[in-house]
Amino acid sequence: MTSAETAARRGRPKSAEKHDAIVAAARSLFTQESYERVSLDAVAAAAGVSKVTIYSHFPDKEALFVAAIGAGCGDVFGRVDLGAPDAGPIEQVLFELGCDFLEMIFDPEVDRLHATILSESRRRPELPRMFYDTIVHRMTELFAAYLQRQAEAGRIRIGEPYTTAVQFLAMVQGEFRYRVELGMPTATREERAAYVRTCVDTLLRAWRP
Repeated sequence: MTSAETAARRGRPKSAEKHDAIVAAARSLFTQESYERVSLDAVAAAAGVSKVTIYSHFPDKEALFVAAIGAGCGDVFGRVDLGAPDAGPIEQVLFELGCDFLEMIFDPEVDRLHATILSESRRRPELPRMFYDTIVHRMTELFAAYLQRQAEAGRIRIGEPYTTAVQFLAMVQGEFRYRVELGMPTATREERAAYVRTCVDTLLRAWRP
């Protein structure tokens, strides 16, 4: 057996497995308790690792909390690889991206973690900034880069790609976030998909060369 085959059989490196276990444990605890009540000792116990191991992956509790949120937000681009040259027709890419974005908004765990950020923002103003820089801004940049490539290929005509990305996500978000935050009845998945389709159609009519 070659070394490559041996590595393949072993699966993911233990450090990566421990990283995922720590993030999963933190995510679970942060959605059940307030930020203040979740200790790194509790996360270590839930993840089955030592506190030293946590510090080998995350510099502090704030970084771990942001990673826990990112674990829920990271699947926004889960159905499509925006960096792939064969990601698919732009209509389908935008539709799937918009639907996944709304699914993230409606995720109860993501909603609770987002509420924690807001409640902690005065005592820990670094949390919102870290969340914005490492998740919101990063995801928007990935989307903007995709739109830039589509523009360079002549498929769409846009101005500033990052602004265009923000406009699309804001349009897709619509009033849904307010409904979630206010605890109001929400639309069904089919209704959300139909709404996203209208957003894609509207914007592509404006973006087409």
